[in-house]
Amino acid sequence: YDYSPQIMGVESQAVIASINAELPTTAEINGKKTVPIPIIMNNPGSVSVLDYGIQTLGSPQPVQMTLANHTETLVAGNDWYEFTSSFDLSSIGVSDAQSHFTSEEWSSSFMLRGSNWARSLSCSLQTVTCTGDQGLSIDSFSFNFNNEHVDFFHRIQLSAIWPDEDAIIASSSIDMNGPLSEPAQLRFGEGLTMGVERDIEVTDWYLAFGDNARSSWDASFFDPANPGIVEVALNFEGLEVSPRSYSSIVDLYLDGQKVDTTQVVENGVATLNFSPGQLASEIELEVDVRPLYGQGVSWKVPTKNTFLIDEVSPILTSSNVGKFDHRPNNIPLELSFEIADRPVLPIHAILHIENTWKGEESIELDLPTNPNGFQGIYTTIIDVSQSIEGDTLSGWLEVYDPAGHMLEDSGTEENPLFIIKFGPDGSPTVLGENLGWIESNPWLHPSENYSLLVPIEDINGYGDIESVVVDLSSELNEDYTIQWSSDSGCLSSSVTIIVEECLIIGDSTYFDPLFTLRVSFSLTWDFNPDTSIQRKVTISALDDSGQYNSKELENHWRFSSEMEIDTSSIQYARNNAYTAPGNVSELSGDVIWSKDGKSVDYPVQILAMLNETEHYGLSEFGKVSVSITAPNNTGIHPITLDIVNLPIGAIDRTDIDEIAAWMVVDGNAPQVVEMVSPNRLEIVQERDWENLNFEILVNESEGLDIETMRMNWLIVPNGMAIPELALLGGNVSMELIAGTGAGRSIPLMATLNVEEIIPEVSRKNSWDLWVWVEGQDYAGQEIISTFNSRISPLAVIQLANREADIVFTSEDIVIKNEYPGVQDTIWVNITLHNNGQVEGTTSIRVEVIENGDDRRLIDIVNIEVPANSSISFETKWIPEKSGTAWIEITTPNGMNDRTAPVQVEKGESTFVIESLDGASNTMLTGFGIIMFLMIGLLGYLVISGKRDSEYDYDEEVHD
Repeated sequence: YDYSPQIMGVESQAVIASINAELPTTAEINGKKTVPIPIIMNNPGSVSVLDYGIQTLGSPQPVQMTLANHTETLVAGNDWYEFTSSFDLSSIGVSDAQSHFTSEEWSSSFMLRGSNWARSLSCSLQTVTCTGDQGLSIDSFSFNFNNEHVDFFHRIQLSAIWPDEDAIIASSSIDMNGPLSEPAQLRFGEGLTMGVERDIEVTDWYLAFGDNARSSWDASFFDPANPGIVEVALNFEGLEVSPRSYSSIVDLYLDGQKVDTTQVVENGVATLNFSPGQLASEIELEVDVRPLYGQGVSWKVPTKNTFLIDEVSPILTSSNVGKFDHRPNNIPLELSFEIADRPVLPIHAILHIENTWKGEESIELDLPTNPNGFQGIYTTIIDVSQSIEGDTLSGWLEVYDPAGHMLEDSGTEENPLFIIKFGPDGSPTVLGENLGWIESNPWLHPSENYSLLVPIEDINGYGDIESVVVDLSSELNEDYTIQWSSDSGCLSSSVTIIVEECLIIGDSTYFDPLFTLRVSFSLTWDFNPDTSIQRKVTISALDDSGQYNSKELENHWRFSSEMEIDTSSIQYARNNAYTAPGNVSELSGDVIWSKDGKSVDYPVQILAMLNETEHYGLSEFGKVSVSITAPNNTGIHPITLDIVNLPIGAIDRTDIDEIAAWMVVDGNAPQVVEMVSPNRLEIVQERDWENLNFEILVNESEGLDIETMRMNWLIVPNGMAIPELALLGGNVSMELIAGTGAGRSIPLMATLNVEEIIPEVSRKNSWDLWVWVEGQDYAGQEIISTFNSRISPLAVIQLANREADIVFTSEDIVIKNEYPGVQDTIWVNITLHNNGQVEGTTSIRVEVIENGDDRRLIDIVNIEVPANSSISFETKWIPEKSGTAWIEITTPNGMNDRTAPVQVEKGESTFVIESLDGASNTMLTGFGIIMFLMIGLLGYLVISGKRDSEYDYDEEVHD
């Protein structure tokens, strides 16, 4: 067989890189270097390399190549391999590597080369990006220049498809625009190790519980009540490195049926879930691993296992250490814990400790010799030689049985199983200061809480105290004791003594030498009722080593269960005995212990009798509360009280014949009789607005509750009957003018300052004041609202509004020209006066009367006159006729006045008689007729006068 391949381009890079990798270590002979090329052949034959076309050029020298997270075998795991390669360019005469790389456009080449696969990456320094072959993943690439040196940083991962390699070489070169420099290299797979490992190994699988607890192959149990969790541990074969997620499929089978599958691997563990049947007593679990890329799978454990039911949790039966303990520090601390469980004992047993000299530590306990027994001792020895006096050590257990049950009451870091203080022992002392009752009382009563303070001193704190005993009857042959311990708290020796609370008060810690115990208790109703027995209290303290101390309280105490209603404290909740028929009133008061008068906190039932009618209520914390319904008949009714349905042993000392309270039943509601003042028919002037008094009569025979009486008011536009249009509203209190507040005509007074209510800007408007009365009588009945309400007020009173008062007189009309003439321009000055408190507007009609009866309109002027002021204006008059004339002004409301007459002089006349100038045609005609008659009469007189003279003359002659 003859085969003649040509190796060139990319295919030749591996060969060239191998040759270049050998050159630095190959000796030069006569100016030449000989590099052997190994060739593997499957069959006998020969190989000839012809005309290979080898070219050489100067190359930067590789300095070194390192791997940060060094390993002998590469795998497709979760870790990224961080390669650093360094090169020196001084061998080719370059001192500034960065400039040379930029000008020559050199780049970086990285290659992984094995016997099966070779994959490379090409990384540009200009774009800081890489391109490569399938099988290599790059997370980041960077570089660093330092004069003639350059460093490359490649962070890569292998793909899961990479095949096994006995050996593999990581190679980094400088790509010199085609040719590659001598490479920096690292070799993997030396000796018996693999260069690349892809096969998966199942190292273990198990049922997983909390705190890293797990099932065991030699004790396989389960509890159907617990969630089923299976963890499968995966590694690469022969390595401690786990494969990454999605490189294989892990399946879980329950009794032959697939119940879960996953491809996710976290920290080398694949987690699967299942739900066993609640009635199952035995289950079979099987795990299967299927690679996705042709990897091999090997198993260190069986693929399936049978689990038996275990529903019992382990319990701690005893221990050689107390909750609060003290030990010497000059010998090792030996601890033992007896634990019981079945069907087998726990094998996961860890003691967590925290001490003041070293910190936290976890210790695996020594297991019992027989793990299949029902009880076993788990032990350990702790070196405490580094501790000093006063140091402490706390501990708690982490114990799981093979079925995942956690040890009960094993403690936690916050609440440890035990706390040990190191140091010497000391005896306890019950201190006399502050010892005794919190509230001193010679009498104790049932169902009441009583507290004692017990201050104790012990060098090792209350953790060293075995017990504290409070003997409530130390002088008598009675078993009335309360015993306290730090483990179990307080226990009572008698069912008639109930422990309410037992605790160490303040901020004392377990090992403080001074601490105070507070013991709170109560006595039952069936406690010995003999009130004559006096009892003494003795308090004692006993520590773990048997040392003892006690103190006796000075005062005696006695017991009494006698109680009664304190009738002197009975009153109505509203402090008012008056009520209306059918109304419910609340009666309150105190229930007290008869011997010392203190309140009875225990709830008891109260019976109130009213006219042979029973009313029931309760007393809580010593306060009586009884609801009583008033009878229908008006009058005064007595009420008696009693305590009923008491517990056995209680004694009622209430006098049931004593009248505890009276009830006054009032069947008539109060009613307004009339409003006496102000007179609702009169307008209230503004001068009377300040502190306007209202007097109102009310009819109420039993008595008004004056405190509730209010006079309501509204300011409403005049004439409006809709209260919603009110400008303002409110109410004022009312006072009793005279009398007792009861009767047919109770005089009440209210004062309303209208002056402050209505603003100045609104006083020119006309307003009505609406008033009505609200309130109650002592029985709580409201005043009758008929014609006495918001929609139908008791009274509507009109309030005076401010108006303009515009006046003028003849003296306010001034003609400036005293001798006017016809056709002269005459100015008339008119002055108006406003005596009102608001501005006013009016229309002034100006007329002139000429020649006695000729009325002519001169002007009409609309004018506004400010409040309390005067204003003047002028109008022009041009006389048209001579003679007597005057100016007259009028207003729309009928007010008028006139000037004194003036004589208008005649201008140049067109008539013979100057006085006729300006006369009307009628006057001229009349004047002509008169003149004609006068002339005729004159002629007649002249004629007739001549005849008489002759006659007279003749007569004289004859005489």
